Amino acid sequence: MHTATTSWRRRWPLLLSAGLCAAAYLPRLDAPLVWDDRSVIAQNAALDGPIPLKDFFTRRYFEFSGEQSWRPLATASYAGLVSLFGKSPAALRGFHLLLHCLNAWLLSLLVAALGLGEAAGVWAAALFLIHAAHTETLFCVAFNEEILVSLGLLAMLLAHRRKKTGAAALALSFALLSKETGVIGLPLAFLGDLLDGGKPLRRRRDYALYCVPIAAYLFFHFGPMKGPASGIAAFALPGSQRLYFGLASLATAIRVFIAPIDLKIEYFAVYPDSFAQALLLAAGGVVALAAWAWLVRRAWRRERGLAFFLLWPAPFLLLTSPLWPVTVFNTRLFAERWLYLPALGLAAALAVLLRKRPAWGAVLLLFWGACGIVRAKDWSQESRLWTTLLDEYPWCAKAEEGLGESRFRRGDYGGALEAFERALFLRENRQDRLLAFYAPLSDGHFVAWESPSLRRWLGHAQLKLGHIKEADEQFQQAAALDPSDGFLYRIAAYSWAENGDFGKAGSWLSRGLAVHPEDPFLQDLGRDIARRKLSRRVSFD
Repeated sequence: MHTATTSWRRRWPLLLSAGLCAAAYLPRLDAPLVWDDRSVIAQNAALDGPIPLKDFFTRRYFEFSGEQSWRPLATASYAGLVSLFGKSPAALRGFHLLLHCLNAWLLSLLVAALGLGEAAGVWAAALFLIHAAHTETLFCVAFNEEILVSLGLLAMLLAHRRKKTGAAALALSFALLSKETGVIGLPLAFLGDLLDGGKPLRRRRDYALYCVPIAAYLFFHFGPMKGPASGIAAFALPGSQRLYFGLASLATAIRVFIAPIDLKIEYFAVYPDSFAQALLLAAGGVVALAAWAWLVRRAWRRERGLAFFLLWPAPFLLLTSPLWPVTVFNTRLFAERWLYLPALGLAAALAVLLRKRPAWGAVLLLFWGACGIVRAKDWSQESRLWTTLLDEYPWCAKAEEGLGESRFRRGDYGGALEAFERALFLRENRQDRLLAFYAPLSDGHFVAWESPSLRRWLGHAQLKLGHIKEADEQFQQAAALDPSDGFLYRIAAYSWAENGDFGKAGSWLSRGLAVHPEDPFLQDLGRDIARRKLSRRVSFD
């Protein structure tokens, strides 16, 4: 009994963290799906029925997944949940919250396996579990690849430490099929062996085995399963600008990890309002690099396990850094979901410092827990996500459009139209600073002043307010900008039929079927239009 009591006393940080985590997430698991989850899951008709396994390994994957990169396991995870529980936000988020807890446990095992002790492992799990920046990854199900690739990498490294090479190779395959950053598993395994025994080449046969799933994955990823945007050349910023944004990105990541307040769903890579603020961000990046190098050097001499976790974040932060040529996927300084993988190493390194300072650790857990509870409230109310972004970027047309969508879904059609019109004003008057920075470089491929989705939403809001002619004008402009938008043809054809103009409805129907001839909704609507009578009521909210 005394031993059991002592064991639980050692684990009190994890119990505190679990309680804070429950307080932040459990009351809000059933909040409506928002942001990317709207298009990827909630409105994705492909998930309404079973998806053949072979479709995950053909080009059709990009038609139903909403992904630009091949991540079949990530898509299959929520597709499987939808088949079991429907599009229930609580079931989808609850499953990934359990996986998040599993990641925290595996991290504690890895910390102990690297010789840093059980106490450090407990603190690492507690810190990682409750970090407030994880709200984005846990509330937006479409970002589940961060959770899954972490699970695969942690399992791979633990199996590698225990010399279970076959299991490690399987776990690495799991990570790779979740997200391309799984390739980092091999260098992490090599680094662990280097720091541990200093002679990693003794396990070269193991590394050779790990190269098999990596090679197979890279063949498919850059071959038959190449992303749909890969054929378009990326555009690059000058090296000096990329260096600045890279330093600012690092400073932002470290700031968010230490003090996860003022969180938002976009951290744009644009110059700040003042030279002083720009200088502060760049200097923060330089200081972070210098402090990191000093800590790694010191840990290398004294505690190699600590050095391993200090080096852990580097490849993940580098892969998402604006140092690389900028495309649509990286017009950001930073995204909170990008911190999920680096936070594994950062939490473990911080745990080593806190294992003998429990009072400091308790204060930090309570602070991060409070930040998480506050941020979870934002994610449970979609309009708060966008208003917090507008507080930071009042010039952002994307934020105004997002606010309009949230008001529309709440039934506030007048307020939605106002937000959409503000977004249009920002675009037409060239006041959006992100678009002003990137649109000239993009040449219309990735970033453009005109937005077909905004035009469609303007038309949708006008419809709800009874202004069908004004709505049709917006739909016409949306169709000119994006002729492949099947959702647009559904709304336009149905709306004119609902208003009794079956001729106009038939015109929109013909345009839609020309682009999507097998669309079941348009086919059914065509029969209704031919009979000049709607057989069902439909809401496109």
